[in-house]
Amino acid sequence: MVCRLWKGHGYGMQGYGGRKISIIVPVYNGAAYIKRCMEGLLAQTYPNMEILLIDDGSTDGSGRICDDFADKYSQVKAYHVKNAGVSAARNKGIEECSGEYVGFVDVDDYLLEDMTEHLARMLEETGSDVAGCGFFEFGGKMEEGAEAARADAVGRCAGKKADVPQTEGLEILSGKEFIEKGILRSDTRCWSKLYRKSAIGELRFAEGLTIGEDMLFLLELARMGKQFCRSSYQGYGYYTNEEGAMRKGFKDSYMDQIVCWQKALAYMEKELPQLADRSASILLISVMLVVGKLAILSGKERKAKKEYGDKCYRLVKEYRRYGKAYQGLDAGYRLKVTLYLYAPGVYMWLYHWKGKKLQIRSVTRKDIIMPKDKIILYMHAGSGNHGCEAIVNSLCHMLNEKPLVLTNSAEEDRKYSLVPASGEALCELAQEQHFSRHKVAHVLYYLWRKITKDAESFIRYRYQAVFRHPLEGKVAVSIGGDNYCYDMMIKDLMLANRAFHDKGARTILLGCSIEPALLTARTAEGLIEDMNRYDLIIARESITYEALKKVVPEEKLRLIPDPAFTLRSKKLPLPEGFSEGNTVGVNVSPMIQDNEAEAGITMSNYKALIEHIIRTTDMQIALIPHVIWARNDDRRPIGELYEAFKDTGRVVRVEDASCEELKGFIGRCRMFIGARTHATIAAYSSLVPTLTVGYSVKAKGIAKDLFGTYENYVLPVQQLQEKEDLIGAFEWLRDYEQDIRKDLSNVMPAYKERALSIGREIESL
Repeated sequence: MVCRLWKGHGYGMQGYGGRKISIIVPVYNGAAYIKRCMEGLLAQTYPNMEILLIDDGSTDGSGRICDDFADKYSQVKAYHVKNAGVSAARNKGIEECSGEYVGFVDVDDYLLEDMTEHLARMLEETGSDVAGCGFFEFGGKMEEGAEAARADAVGRCAGKKADVPQTEGLEILSGKEFIEKGILRSDTRCWSKLYRKSAIGELRFAEGLTIGEDMLFLLELARMGKQFCRSSYQGYGYYTNEEGAMRKGFKDSYMDQIVCWQKALAYMEKELPQLADRSASILLISVMLVVGKLAILSGKERKAKKEYGDKCYRLVKEYRRYGKAYQGLDAGYRLKVTLYLYAPGVYMWLYHWKGKKLQIRSVTRKDIIMPKDKIILYMHAGSGNHGCEAIVNSLCHMLNEKPLVLTNSAEEDRKYSLVPASGEALCELAQEQHFSRHKVAHVLYYLWRKITKDAESFIRYRYQAVFRHPLEGKVAVSIGGDNYCYDMMIKDLMLANRAFHDKGARTILLGCSIEPALLTARTAEGLIEDMNRYDLIIARESITYEALKKVVPEEKLRLIPDPAFTLRSKKLPLPEGFSEGNTVGVNVSPMIQDNEAEAGITMSNYKALIEHIIRTTDMQIALIPHVIWARNDDRRPIGELYEAFKDTGRVVRVEDASCEELKGFIGRCRMFIGARTHATIAAYSSLVPTLTVGYSVKAKGIAKDLFGTYENYVLPVQQLQEKEDLIGAFEWLRDYEQDIRKDLSNVMPAYKERALSIGREIESL
């Protein structure tokens, strides 16, 4: 059942705002974290709370810190018990608390200030016994200080009040429904929830268990027929410790999770047999996780834990044959189980190698921070393509907060405008994994995909910097929308869209340009399915937009110009020979050479054009690159042209620069002849009359939207037949130069204003 949340505004001390909330915080050697945790708790907007700090026999001074808080704040109570584990500490809190509502917080975590108020409202408005919300992950080293850690935790979420999540969807579940849709779908945490104490009654956490005890506690509540409600609002900050348990080797207590899921399976078999197979699948995963911990150990350490290894092998063998448990695993776990059963030694060696590599990386690399509303930009090829740089640069100036950019080349992005060596970074960067730099991983993933047909594993590996974080509810923007023009890119785009959706993210396709014929071809079914999987598609030009309207619901579509129309310009000193206002800018790319109908016809046309300009005008020619990748470098054909005409004194070569600086050069040209889409966008937006030598729908669509037609404004490279074709197109541009400049002056202000709406569209999703 899904409903809408209330529309009230705060509590005051009246009504259910007067019901006391008890927050129980187990503390074991948490001296480094207590202050930050308490900052979040003491800042809660709910007015009637008590905080119980349960010192579980700490040896690092945590107990004294708990006492200091209790002495200073009347709503804080400190208790000291002999070390008996987190379950016993929580149980002590339940016994001592006096609130009608009870919540649990781990000492290294952090609450946004309205979380308890949000959950209390949910309990009251729905009459449920348990209310839950989502969580976001954060990281950071404690030695950087509590204030810095707090900033990591809340990011831009700080200061938001309870009216923020009032329109979030709310799901109400019976106990049995919560088992199926919650516990069996990874909602096994006791934190980020608020409980009626009357619903807990005599129930307590299973003492002696340290992993999986949350799940059993929730399972018992569900078995008792309690009602659950939950919202997607992410108010709980979960701390991901760089040196935490998930990166450490085996401990005896890791066997607890197996015990807990065996108990859960026994209950399913008796009470909910239709869910037994899924429970057995999770049990298999739990055993494989323990196997992974054992694998990280040295050979000597592993030998000492042989009894646990033998037990795990027996359990995997047993539950591999349990009903449809094996079939219920994803392809990756099916491969792991199969390899472990038939070649356990090989599996342990591979996992040991991977685990040690992860431990090394955890020491040398700071974790990416993923606040709850972090916007992810993906399919960014790197700033060596200054069109890609221009898209990200422009978007960053539109968004209220810095996005996280998944990049193919962080090195390139640090060289230019996105994360410059001096000055403020426009975004955060996350480097994609490169198969070519990890050859063993390349071979393993190739075999994996062949055996399991799990094509998305390639994307999960490539984007592992974010895929190891929860992505539910986050917005992932594919900024490579025009890559649907390239056959070799479509498969990756489709896989990435599906992979992000499978992780619960909402996806946006930005700057989409796609040949209409692709959407009507007999093979278009998969492509149309992919288009409909996006939550929003922003087409950059009307030819694509009209084609998409036939296969995608209009409410998912927007027609908005490319964000790079709003790119800022930086003016560097002009190179010698560049005459401002009387220079023809020329850009040529290997891409159009690849699409020419006749070999060599493109360069023949460019050479003939330059000869013509030199012979018939007094204008200078500036050769301007826009992509400098080794595999697709504009400087190669530009170098050939420069060598042919450098002795004339009329041709200058502009060196590589950032997208803003290149726009500064292009904007001081009198006219522009361009092959790269974003080089021509830089010219259009600088009011420079422009001829595009194009090869796809994107060039035609942009020109059509600016001028009402693409005839004469775009010369398709496939139509070049004679070496004078480009001269004819240039002469038309020259004849109508002033009219075109006037048209651009009239249309561009509104065009740029429309482009700026992209930021609002992304943030509204």
